[in-house]
Amino acid sequence: MLLRFFTILILFVMGISPFLHAQKLQKVKIQLSWKYQFQFAGFIMAKELGYYKDAGLDVELLEYNN
Repeated sequence: MLLRFFTILILFVMGISPFLHAQKLQKVKIQLSWKYQFQFAGFIMAKELGYYKDAGLDVELLEYNN
C-alpha cells in the first residue's frame, strides 16, 4: 500500500514538473544588418538549437529591408 502511494506520488510529480518550471518567454526582435548570409549563421543556429528559449527569450530574426 505504501509502495503504491509513493509510486503514484512520484509519477504525479514527474508529470507536473515541466509545468512548474515553465516560464513566459520575453519576445525579442533582432534586425539583421543585411540579407541572410553566412555571417548570421550563429544567430540562426542558436535559434534552431533552442539556446534563446533556454535563456527565456522568444527571438524573431528580421531580414534587412530597404
